[in-house]
Amino acid sequence: MMKSISVVSDDGKGFDPSVALSRSLNREHFGLHGMQERARAMGGDCEIISQPNAGARIMINLPINGNKHA
Repeated sequence: MMKSISVVSDDGKGFDPSVALSRSLNREHFGLHGMQERARAMGGDCEIISQPNAGARIMINLPINGNKHA
């Protein structure tokens, strides 16, 4: 299966991904957690790499033909 990979990165302030993801679980917004859910729903994955004072990198890997729903 062919995959498409998209990467977004910066050299900004960075953040702790585990803290950011835990904050988004009980709120009504489409933050990092929503990006991960959408990538999984399409048969892919979303990896978030960051740490304070070290920028951030978000990699989304999706199958080119998408996920076939029943």
